Order: sequence, then C-alpha cells, then structure tokens
Amino acid sequence: PWPVMGVRSNHFRTTINTPSKGSCRCSLIVMLPSAVLLVSTSTLFISWVAIQKNDLGRSKITHLVKSRKKSPLVHRKPRIRAGNSSMNEQGVKSKITDETKTDVIVKRSRRNAHRTVGSPREGALPNSNIYRPSQRGKRLLTYGRFGGRLNNQLFQFITALQHAKVLKRTLVVPNEVREMDWTGMFDIGFGIWDLENLNDNYDIDWTTGLSADFASSIPEDCVMAPVEGRQLLNGGPNLWKEWDKKCPDVIDLGGKTGLLFCKQQHQFCGDSKAKMEAYKIYSYIKLSRSLIQHIPSKREEFKNRGYDELAVHARRAGEGGYDWEMCVKGNTRTCRDHIDKLDQDKFCDERTMKGNCAAWQDSDPLKLLETMTVSAYAHSQLRRKKDLSTMREKLDGLTATLLDLFSLVDSKYFLGAYYSTLSLNACYLRGLDRKYDSNMCWMLMHPDSEHAILPPSQETVNLKTPNQNDHLPAALMSDVEHAFVRSDDKKFVAIDRYAIPYDGKKTVIGVLGDGLVPITIERNINGGESVRADFTCSYGDIHDSPATVILMKGNQSFIEHYYERGEKYKTEFSSNGDRFRTMIILCEELIFDKSRSRHPPLVLKSPDEKFVLTIGSAFQHPTKVAKKAADKKKKSTVGQQRKLVHCLNPVYGLKDPRWIIEYLEYHRAIGVDHVHVYNVDMHSPEIQQALQIFRDENFITRHDWSSKASGDYTTKMTYEHAKWAAQTDCALRSRGIFDYALFSDIDEVAVGPNFSSEGTYPNGHLAPVFDICDEAKKKRGKIACSFNSNTVTSIYTKLNDEEEMVMKEKLILERYDRIEAKPHCPSNCKCVRDNCKVVERKFHMGRQKYIANVGDLTIPPRPMWTHSLARDYDEMGKIMEVLPDEVMHVRHYQGHWYVHKDILDSIDEIEAPLLQSLMDTVRASISSSKDGSRSKVFTKKIIYDNAKKAATLPGVEWIIPVERPEQYHRKILV
Repeated sequence: PWPVMGVRSNHFRTTINTPSKGSCRCSLIVMLPSAVLLVSTSTLFISWVAIQKNDLGRSKITHLVKSRKKSPLVHRKPRIRAGNSSMNEQGVKSKITDETKTDVIVKRSRRNAHRTVGSPREGALPNSNIYRPSQRGKRLLTYGRFGGRLNNQLFQFITALQHAKVLKRTLVVPNEVREMDWTGMFDIGFGIWDLENLNDNYDIDWTTGLSADFASSIPEDCVMAPVEGRQLLNGGPNLWKEWDKKCPDVIDLGGKTGLLFCKQQHQFCGDSKAKMEAYKIYSYIKLSRSLIQHIPSKREEFKNRGYDELAVHARRAGEGGYDWEMCVKGNTRTCRDHIDKLDQDKFCDERTMKGNCAAWQDSDPLKLLETMTVSAYAHSQLRRKKDLSTMREKLDGLTATLLDLFSLVDSKYFLGAYYSTLSLNACYLRGLDRKYDSNMCWMLMHPDSEHAILPPSQETVNLKTPNQNDHLPAALMSDVEHAFVRSDDKKFVAIDRYAIPYDGKKTVIGVLGDGLVPITIERNINGGESVRADFTCSYGDIHDSPATVILMKGNQSFIEHYYERGEKYKTEFSSNGDRFRTMIILCEELIFDKSRSRHPPLVLKSPDEKFVLTIGSAFQHPTKVAKKAADKKKKSTVGQQRKLVHCLNPVYGLKDPRWIIEYLEYHRAIGVDHVHVYNVDMHSPEIQQALQIFRDENFITRHDWSSKASGDYTTKMTYEHAKWAAQTDCALRSRGIFDYALFSDIDEVAVGPNFSSEGTYPNGHLAPVFDICDEAKKKRGKIACSFNSNTVTSIYTKLNDEEEMVMKEKLILERYDRIEAKPHCPSNCKCVRDNCKVVERKFHMGRQKYIANVGDLTIPPRPMWTHSLARDYDEMGKIMEVLPDEVMHVRHYQGHWYVHKDILDSIDEIEAPLLQSLMDTVRASISSSKDGSRSKVFTKKIIYDNAKKAATLPGVEWIIPVERPEQYHRKILV
C-alpha cells in the first residue's frame, strides 16, 4: 500500500521475480531472529562466585605486554584484552600513567591496510598524510558516552576511533556505566563480539577508561565543546597541531557530544581519506562465531529457503520516544541532505518518506549466557546479587538487537528505515561495495562526493505516480500505532498496552481490549458481583503475575451483559443491545521501567493455555502533540485554567471537508485544547488535507481505526464497540495531562453557557462549566458532568432560493439555527407521567453526553460508555453531575426518528442560533493565512472554498433535506 523506493541489485533481480517499470511483486521475507542459545548454569554460578570475591576472572584472559620504547611511563604488566574471548600471546605496545596505575591495551595498526572501494587516488595528499604530529605527551583521545542506545553507542565508538586514527592518537574507550551505555565490548566473557582484527589494526586502549579517575583528570581546556568536536577533522593539520600543543596527553571529543557526524545527516567528518577510515573500521566489527551462527542464514533449518535474500527493518513507533512526525521529518531531512535538489522530488517525495515510516515490526529477544564482567555496568548488575534474572534480561535485549542488525547485514538485499541508527549501522557494516543492494544505503554512503551518486534509472524501483501525494493510504495519515492484536483463540482483541499513571505515585501496566477472556463472575450473599481473572500477566522476568479485569457496568448483572446480551449481532465483541465486553486489564504487580528503550512482550495466559495473548507493541503514552497542547496552555495563562481534550468518537462517512473544518475550529473556540480523531473511513484526499493542517498545528491526533488497520475489529455492523474502546483509549492517553475529557460524536456540537466567567473568557466558552464540575467534585464527590442532547431539526428543511442566497456566504453551522422546542419521547427522553408532560432525560434517555475528570489520578481507570461513565445508573447518580441546558448541552445534527415516524412536520421548533461571536471566530480562523501545513500549498480556506464549489448538497452531507411547510422556513427581511 505504500511505495518502496530503492535499488534492485543484479542478484536481487535474479533471485526474486521483480518486474521493471515501477512494478514490484516481490515476496518480502522479514528476517526476525528466533534462536535461543542454551545457558550453562554451572558457568553462571562460577561467574557469580568470582564476582562476589571481586575477582573479574582476569587471570584467565591476561598476558604480558611489551613496553613502548623510551617511555618512562610504560611498565611490563598483565592486562585485560577486551573485545574477544581468545588470548593473544603476541607482544603489543602499551603505556600506563603513573597517576592511575591502570592496565592499558594499545595496538598498532598495520602499515599496509587493504584499500577499500572509493579510497583516494594515488598521489593525492590527504590531511592525514600531511599531518606530522609531535611525539610529545601520551597522545590519547577519548569521548564521553551520551544518552543514545546500542546503535548510537556503536556510531560514537566508530567515529571516535576514526578521529583517533586520523589524528594518530590512541583511543581510550570510556567505561560503560549505565544500561544505555552497555555494548558488551568490554565484557568478553559474554562471548558477544569478535574484535580481534579491530584490535590488531587500531590503537585502542580498553583499560584506562575503566578508571573513574581518568575522565576527571582531563584538563577542562582539553574537553572540546560539541561544535569543536564536530569541526575537528575538517579543520586540517594546522588545527590539529594547535590541539596537540594545548593537549599533548589527552583530548576529549566534546564530552557527551553525541554522534560525530558533520554537516550532512549521517555523513562522516574529514576529507575523503578520513571518511574512508570510518568505513574501514566497520569492516572489522564482527560478532563472535558463537553468536553469529544464530542469524537465519546460518541456521540449518533456514538454509536454502530464501531467508538471506531480503531483510526488512523499520523502527517501531513509540520505541525510544519515537513517533510518526519524528520519522517523517527525519526521513525527509536525511533524504534532502544527501540528494541533489534536481532529484529530490523523485526520491524524497512525501509518499515515499511516509511509506518508509509505515512498516512497523517487532523482534523477539534471544537467550545468552552470563559470565565474567569488566565494565562498570555489568559488574554492578552482578556484584553481590543472588538473582541474575536482571542481567539475563539485559543480555536478551542486547543480543536480540545485535542479531537483528547482523541479519540485515547478511542479507543480499536490504530494505531499511531512513531514520534509524540500526538501519544506518547495517548500511555501513554491509560496506561500500554493496551500497546499491539497498533502498537507502547508496543515498547515505558517498565519501567522495557532496551528494549521493544516483543509481541508473533502469535499476530503480519507485512506485510514485502522478498526483499520488493527493491519495495517500490511510495508514500514512495516522499519528498513533495501535496494536489490535488477537488472542490465539481469536475471541479477544487487545487495542493496546498502556503505562497508566495511577494515584500520582505509580505507573500501572494495563491493556485495553474487547471480547471474551477467561474470567469467573461471582455473587456474594448481598447480591453484589465480583470478577476474577482466570489468567495471568507475564512481562520480562516476572511471570504469572495476577491480573485484574475491569468490566463496563450495566443496569443488569455482569453475567447478563457479558455473556447473554447481543447474541443476534454474531460477534465476539461488544455490540448494540448492551453487550459489554470492552474492558481494562491491569497487571498491578508488574513494574514499568520508563528508562527502557525496548520493552519485552506482555503475555496474558490462562493456566491451560487455551487463552494466550502476546502484545509486543510500544507502550502507549500521551502523544507528544497532546502534551505540547496542554503545556502551551499551562504556560500561556495566569492562575488556574483547566485543559480540555475532546475524545471524538469514531468518524465515518465524511467526504466533504467543510464540516470537519468548522467543527474543529468551533470546538477550539469554546475551549478545547486538543482532539483525538478516530478515523474509520474518513479518507478522502480533501479530508486528509484538512486534517493534516490541524495536525501541523498540534491540535489533533489522528488514529487509523479503519477495518484494515484494526484487523476487521472496527466494522459498521458493530459500531458501538469501537466507540467504547476509542473513548477508553482516549481517556487512558489523557490521564494526568488534561483536566477534563469531552466525549461526543461528529454530528454533535457542544454548546456552553451564554455568559462569561467574570469576563475572563468569551461567551460560550466552557470555562464556567469546569468551575461547576470542580465544585460538584469538591462538595458531592462527582467525577463527571453530563448534559442533554437537543436535536437540530432544521437540518431537514430544504431552503428556497431566497434563503440560499442569504446563506451563500454563511457557515454550515449558521445554516441551521432552529432546534426542537421540546424533546421527543422515547427518542430523546422517557415519559414519566401526565402524557409525557413529565419526562426523564438522564443519561441515555436524553441521549446525554458528558465530560469526565481525567486530571485526578486517584480516580481509577474504567471503560467509558456512550451516555455516561457506565450503564449502572445507581452508581452514576452518585458520581455524575447533570448540568442544565443553559450551562451546557450538545446540538445533535441528526433526527432520523422524526423522519422514520413521519412526524417531521408536526414538531415545534424554536430559534436557537449559535453565538455570532463564535461564528465570527470560526470564520476568521478558516480564513487565516497562518495555517500550519508544511507545504503551504493547501490552507483551510482553499480546501474549504474548493469543497464548497464541488458540493452537491449545500449543507451537511449525511442529511438529504426535504420540502417542509412555511413555518419551518426563515423569514427573509427585505
């Protein structure tokens, strides 16, 4: 459904049937490592005992080193050889400081290293050849580890080693102290890396950096500012000599400067030879033989089955704080940085960039052994600990990532994610001679030219067609990645897993889902019911933890609503007829570690394993744009101003963008700060263009809840269950970020009071409603406020020519200024007595909607119903405040019950136009030139006017107006 822009290698073309001329019918085989390396418990026990004695096992991996000639600081001492598990008895040159008395490893590079593709021509004078450093001082170079994860750590190590090589210094590798620092390179006992060739070719000191005194002893003047670190190689020999003079012993590359890339995204610094040095380093980075054997192409069961033909990698949304906007913007910036302007439209078009961000995947962790440690991080994890499960989990994550990485390297063709350091590392590890066997490597790897060298057009696949940017697939217009994963028996779907803030003190792991799970519903002697989960939660090293199921309450028993209602709808999920199977599952004893960048799967499982559900997607949090909206309001106001999120129920059927534009601008005018839009089939190009503008303004978050995206969970036949799940999803995302959440449909417009709050807010603003709800909570314990729905019956009136002339320049919202004078029972109320003179309008009887308190984290999470928090009205009467119409209500632009009962021409209507001041605000917002769209090609005004010209109906598109008697028409003043 999305384009794949890339290059077809000759081998790829011969092994996979891929026709030319823009068509790609390849069978993409995604390589996901799945092997498990069995662990020797005896080795683990011996390692643990060694740790307790503070014996790192060095005696098993030490050997004597030769001293450097004429250096008084060198001593003949044993040292640790990091980076491979074998012992090398050859003498190597080493140097040691008197201050730290630290063991040091130094390896000299071979003089005649092999030439790599693209090396400088013979006779050229690269800077590193011209440079003749002074022999004064220790000539060390180091760097400070920054907050990146494994792939960023690899980049930082390699670029630092590149700098050390060019500057003819020894690289001192800094200690790995934190979890995010850990690469496993120091801890050779784990058998992860084979760095023997790397050590043989480069001067690398793996020991000095282990001392805590080393970094603190570096003079402040020798710690570069980040900008100095990134400019160093480009400065040339004269600049290098200045630094030699100032810092003869050690240079720190900008402290925690991050990745040492230069002006272009992911482009190494320096001249051509310096850049080539970085590529050469990659050729020496290898996994150990014991680990590399577990990638698919090396395993017997996968050989000759095509598992080495094509590897696909795409970074998971939400992982590491990653999101859709970051991916699209990062992809575009990276592509435009490397492609000449003349070719950017072909290779960096929006569809291709978004398509690359749409292919999310997961990988499962592998098991490795635990043994001797060297780094501070690994040592701290094992020292004086009887339970080694934590370290095992860290090894799982590290080795899984590395096996993913080297599976991508091993494949014959590589389809990668532009804005992922794992994909970028895969490109560099694959090497320059294979860069065209990929959709992206050729773009990033061009050491001898400013821009990428384009592949021949006949070797390029790009599925872009004319005007395709106007017809983006729905998946490319979503801002949130939902799991929508089914249980093994297909009777339950998990919408997502969440990190739910609770009680202001802790974060609870939870799941929002719908369907049948193994539970026991028990009655007590007082007739009350309790629900027991007959399954458990497992996450990481915590297994079979208790689960708590929170069901939606109804006016009947749990048993009736969960098992007996809604049978006619032939679905396992919630449905009309009050079948309530939407639920929240809490795993309260699991511990959510927000510092982790890669979370293990969450597994729900019954003892008999007839019910099993595995969720590997990212934990859901409030979206970044929602946080920005809430933070912006908080910073821009003085005093207490409540923040309101609108949880817009799933939308379907819209093709004309005018209504959604007016709807969103109107609700912004009355105080809504952010809107979650759950999109079922609202995918016309015009609708998407409008939504993109509101997204660029950080006003909406788009959720693709189409049938395709949800795996057929969302269908029109069972629309209600999607509504309850969407409302609950929105509430969970908004907890603690917003104060209140408004729940309503696309055909309902919220109307606030026709008075202001002490002049602070304009008429119609919802701020006074918050004051009332706050007071109700404080005095009566109310946690939500409900309000009536009044039908806008004038939507059915077909206007005459004179009326249409008056309406020509009006908004759709201004077109309908009459509502029902009183509600129609039983459609919009319940008759109580006196021939319906006394009616009841609470909750579903008045089609009420509500706002709920989502800011108070002491309020437990619960599934959200349509017309109130739950269908249990005994409870609702205690916890929900019912507001009068003059304070708040919704205008419902619907009334099919009047049409179906043929009573449309017998109802009484009253004039009730929306406030003119609000209409003027909406109109001004639409006409404003300060739209947030990136392209600036489409503004709200342009989209609105074009839709108005193309409209077949002047009003809302879901109603066909009819001829009605004169009393239902406007009085035209001449």
